This record gives sequence, C-alpha cells and structure tokens, in this order.
Amino acid sequence: GACLERLLGRAELYALFLLTGFAGSLFSDLYGPSSLAMGASGAAFGFAGAVLALSFLAPERAAWDGDAGRWRQMSVAVFALGFLTVAGFSSMVPGARLDHWAHGGGALCGLLLGLVPSVAGERRQRAAFWAAALVTAVAMGAVVSSRGANPFS
Repeated sequence: GACLERLLGRAELYALFLLTGFAGSLFSDLYGPSSLAMGASGAAFGFAGAVLALSFLAPERAAWDGDAGRWRQMSVAVFALGFLTVAGFSSMVPGARLDHWAHGGGALCGLLLGLVPSVAGERRQRAAFWAAALVTAVAMGAVVSSRGANPFS
C-alpha cells in the first residue's frame, strides 16, 4: 500500500481498502458457496488491481521513484498466484466448495478505483477517485439493501 498512499493519499488508501474489502465480501456473498468466509484477501487483491491500473494506464505516473517495476511485478504475481491457487485446488479436490469470489470482487473494484484516477489526469485525480468511490459505495449499498435479511436463504 505504500506506493498507493504516495499516489492517491492516505484517506484515499483507507477508502480503497474498505471499498475493495467490502466488494470482495459482497462478491463472495453473491456468488460463493453457502459458507462463511472472512479475511482481507479481497482488499489485498483490490490493492493489486489498483496498482495495475495506475501503473499501466497513467502515463505521468509511469516512473514511480523507481518502484514502478517492482510494484507492477508484485501485482501481476498476486493475480497469477490467485489464479493458480483456484485452478490447482479446484482440480485437486473434486466437488470442493471453494470461495475465491472475494479475490475477484476486490480486484475488480480495485481496477475500477485505480482506472478512474488514471484516466482523469493529475489535476483531477482526487476528485475523480472520490466520485468513483461514492458511486461504487452507493451501488454496493443498493445491492445489499435489495437482498434478504438472511444471506443463506
């Protein structure tokens, strides 16, 4: 998160963590098996997604104090490890009810919240991030409010 804090700011980093973690939990609830799941892996994948979006799509941030290459490689490794883990466990344990939806939900939210400031440019980056964060939070809130009280029903 250090490079994201430098690029986005501390408040934006916290918002990114909360929103990607919530998105991961929401995807897990919507698409995962009927089991309890917990953890911060959705937020971790969200950070990786934001780093990828910011590093590949924002040309003015392409040289992040020499860290760009390492952070980009780490984010690609996180995605590759997540994919290989899902593929490996799914093939080794037939019928396993593995819930990896949080990774996808967090990554998707992180990509979105990294993409918007990337294309907005340096001067409008903060406003674009907060607008995207607000739209994302409202959309996730609407999905949660439309669901029943019992998530296992």
